[in-house]
Amino acid sequence: MEISKKRGIIIFIIALVVFAVSAGFGITLAAKSGQTDAPEDETPPEGLTDGVYYDEAEEYALEQVMMFAQDDPLCTWDETTAVSGYTELDAPDCTINGYIFRFETGGESSGFMQIGFIDEFYVVNLGYEGEDYLSEMIDYYNSLITTDGVAILGIESEDVISKEDPGLVFYTGGFGYYAYSVTGKLIDLNACNAEPMEVEELLPDYEEYIKKMTGAQDEEEDDDTSNEY
Repeated sequence: MEISKKRGIIIFIIALVVFAVSAGFGITLAAKSGQTDAPEDETPPEGLTDGVYYDEAEEYALEQVMMFAQDDPLCTWDETTAVSGYTELDAPDCTINGYIFRFETGGESSGFMQIGFIDEFYVVNLGYEGEDYLSEMIDYYNSLITTDGVAILGIESEDVISKEDPGLVFYTGGFGYYAYSVTGKLIDLNACNAEPMEVEELLPDYEEYIKKMTGAQDEEEDDDTSNEY
């Protein structure tokens, strides 16, 4: 599957850099999955484990918006840029591990930023225009179900995913996005695989991603220590 390349200027490489230098935030809990508007109530729902509060993630994202606006001459964001919608992302253990924020500038749609959280916030990917990667992947997956109802790649015609309200979305690093179809099947959006899956099957990939990210942070801290006088 091809993902738009014009917004690939800042993706997982920048995640490693920003992760290493970002200010840390305490681990707390966020509101309900799949919302598109900022939550009004920050009270954690019962039964969920540790995660990240929405308002802390949004604050961090808007700080990054202003950083890119100041440092990148190609950036279209400015002081009027605001969050127009978001999608919550979860780890396979059902803790909240990030958000995709969608922006508008001067009342017009102006791209997105995905924020991750492993001990602290970091930028996963972003684009100054167009749709986020999750939205593009959902579009592509749904396009595999033809208009005449003929399914391809083993995908049944009723196994669509709601783009407007995808519900619980799992993120395991890279292009590892998983969402439930309206029929309740857990779909690997990168592989467009509609075979039955269990959330527990996602844990090994996520654990590898955590090792990669925390390893990058440790290397950066070692470099900082070696440069001290």
